Amino acid sequence: MSRDDYDRPARGSFGSAFGTSMGCIFGAAAALLILCVLPPVLIFGFGIGCAATDRVREAARRVEEAKQAEAKAAANAVGPGEWGQVGDTRVRVDKVAVKKPRLKFVTAAGEHEGAEEELHIWLTIENRSPTKKLEYLRWAEADFLDDRGQAVDEHGNAYRMYTRERMVEGLKQTTATINPGDPPIQDLVTFQKPVPAAKTLWLTLDAQAAGEKGKFHFRIPAAAWAK
Repeated sequence: MSRDDYDRPARGSFGSAFGTSMGCIFGAAAALLILCVLPPVLIFGFGIGCAATDRVREAARRVEEAKQAEAKAAANAVGPGEWGQVGDTRVRVDKVAVKKPRLKFVTAAGEHEGAEEELHIWLTIENRSPTKKLEYLRWAEADFLDDRGQAVDEHGNAYRMYTRERMVEGLKQTTATINPGDPPIQDLVTFQKPVPAAKTLWLTLDAQAAGEKGKFHFRIPAAAWAK
């Protein structure tokens, strides 16, 4: 070994020790940072995952409840000529036909035939209460109802109800009062014409139009409007 080797400072040992110390410090700091940051991140992510799972479960529950409600309604639906009842109000589908509607002219006297065929459903509404009068508002004009009525076939096709004041047939006035003991009244609702493949139509009418809570459910076979 030369004299120069004895005179040279032992920088390598000091640098190695210094590097090792700094490495430990940075390593400890990184570990501390991970311990401080990672748990909240994991908890936050877990919370988001749980919330998403809860939303999925809630959506699935609502779908299942809707299916059960539809099945119950289908089981309780009545056919043409049979009474459906909600509270003290009874409603019956008397006749069904597909034809062009008779409409009043807007600016002149007289009437004319509509351009397209529509599904016509004639109804009878009866008050069964011995003490209370029934204030009936035509479904065709009950704009305050979000879901006044709907018709759906077995394929899932939904048919829109027409709302018009110019219809010649059906109840002439917008509202009607049926006192206890009064005879039933007749009215008419019209929907889009069903597709040829439709074999059954499920008709739902909001009972609020008759002052009741609930819905009237009817099952109308295609034979009823194919006559």
